[in-house]
Amino acid sequence: MNREEEKRNQGPGWDEYYDAVELQEKGEVTMAAAGFHNALRDFEEAADKNGIANACSRLADVCMEKEDFGRAIEMLERAEEICQAENDEFSLLSISNRKALALRGNREPGRAITIYLDLIDTYHSFNNPDATVRTLKLLAEAYVENNEPEKAADALRTAASIHRNFGHKRHAAALEEEADAILGRITAS
Repeated sequence: MNREEEKRNQGPGWDEYYDAVELQEKGEVTMAAAGFHNALRDFEEAADKNGIANACSRLADVCMEKEDFGRAIEMLERAEEICQAENDEFSLLSISNRKALALRGNREPGRAITIYLDLIDTYHSFNNPDATVRTLKLLAEAYVENNEPEKAADALRTAASIHRNFGHKRHAAALEEEADAILGRITAS
């Protein structure tokens, strides 16, 4: 049995799930959504928590594509609950990143900021400067959306200092300029 056959023989709902993944990858969002919904129903009937989390996560992606951010948040929170119970830290990181984006899309940057701050702590504890810098940039965007430009500039300056510590002078300078531009908009108003 090859790997694809193994994946498809996991139990009720998985064939539908993998067919929906293929549809989503082809950009057929509506058909993919229907497939994930059907798979979710099968997973629920089979009490397959892994399947439920995966289907909810994929449904959240479809909702994000359709800019239905409220529904995406609901799906991600459902997947998050399962992953927390299973202590699936890596899935939780992915969910947190996507949930923060959905919250921003739903015009809730304050809640997104809380998630980004937690992610920064996590990435710092993993000694992952690349993910820390990426998250600091997203945090700065969320602060701007939340009308907190000073905090946005601080986040960018922190990202710049990380780049500077690694000798990335050009990247650090670009982030410093971006921070100055954000603060410049305040004084111009």
